Amino acid sequence: MKLRATSSAPVRCQHRDGTSSVALATQRPLWLVGADICVFARLDLARIPERHRARAVAERARQLSPFPDQGWHAADRDGSIALWCWDAAGVRAAMAADPESERAWEIVPEQVFFSPVRDACLRERGATMVLERWCDDELVFSTVLPAAGQHRALCLRSAGLDADADLPVVAAEPGPRWD
Repeated sequence: MKLRATSSAPVRCQHRDGTSSVALATQRPLWLVGADICVFARLDLARIPERHRARAVAERARQLSPFPDQGWHAADRDGSIALWCWDAAGVRAAMAADPESERAWEIVPEQVFFSPVRDACLRERGATMVLERWCDDELVFSTVLPAAGQHRALCLRSAGLDADADLPVVAAEPGPRWD
């Protein structure tokens, strides 16, 4: 699905099933990395002095990422860090294939534009469902949810939910950036 950008700066969103344009008002070209191709972690680094936190986050990103060539983004709220990691080589390849590949893109996870929900929800991305858990307007858990079976129950339990939880499906439409 191609949507027309609402500003002069282009916005693209990359998912497992391809890349599309996104209608989002921005002054800078943005490359959004879909939640379905990111690994998410919540880190508690409040005890680490702020001047040392960036180095600590970079080290944790290297430890947590399964990708040999990793890209990552962190959102810090008083030492409570939302961390996304992705395959940087895959993102660079998709960017190179884009008609506007010469642009200087800012690469960020799409979830920084999703509005917080009260507790937990599913966000539909094509054939993929992403399970999100929010607490005090902070994303604390995010994973791709398997279609059915025991793995789905395990994902729900990993998020602190009942294995048979009936979660609302929330639109995966971008809103104001919260990071």
